[in-house]
Amino acid sequence: MHKLLTDLVAGIDPNTQAIWAVHPAEVMRNLRESTHELRGLETKLDQIWRTTLEQFALVTARSTMRIILQESYRDIKYVLSDEEYMDVKNDNLFVQRFILKFNAFIGPLKEMMVGANFDQYLQHALEYLATDWERAVRLSKFNMLGAFCFDNDLRVLQQHFALFTDVPLREKFAQLGYLADVLTLEKVDDAEDLWFSHAGTTPGFMSALDFKNLLLNRLDLDREQVEALRL
Repeated sequence: MHKLLTDLVAGIDPNTQAIWAVHPAEVMRNLRESTHELRGLETKLDQIWRTTLEQFALVTARSTMRIILQESYRDIKYVLSDEEYMDVKNDNLFVQRFILKFNAFIGPLKEMMVGANFDQYLQHALEYLATDWERAVRLSKFNMLGAFCFDNDLRVLQQHFALFTDVPLREKFAQLGYLADVLTLEKVDDAEDLWFSHAGTTPGFMSALDFKNLLLNRLDLDREQVEALRL
């Protein structure tokens, strides 16, 4: 219906120019009003469809993405020894599990849905994922090697998601990117530089309290130094 209306409205003006040239002003006015009404109907239908698709994603994607994340994260940790870090680099179970489950969920939908509709659905699904992933990261403990693994996990999955759409997805994972920036700091002395490079200039950047709390999740950083930061 949306495509039919779009094609119809797009063709009205050129198709009626000749009629308007020979018919009375009243007829031309009625034709113009009809054109505007069709354009208004197209806009309303588009809004209704967007809302419907958003609700569909809310019902189907939110819970599914949460389950995929939870099941992929089972027995995964981010406090790693050197040996465990090398094991993860060689055999990343989290990424493998996630991609397998994600593809099984989203692949059939991509085949069934029109391109623009799928793009919108995928964006909603990834928004739900990002929200749950941020929450999981804030509740997790890290050391530097684990933080490097998380940063790599984020990059690899973003690259994978980009295979399904041409729509830019970077903004969906901006907050997770900030979390990775904080968690991968080598030492507490670098924290203030990172904080002041973002605070007040980067929209949506975390508060000073959230920044400190996240740093405290790094078990290999000195707690007293973190708490003493002047942000």
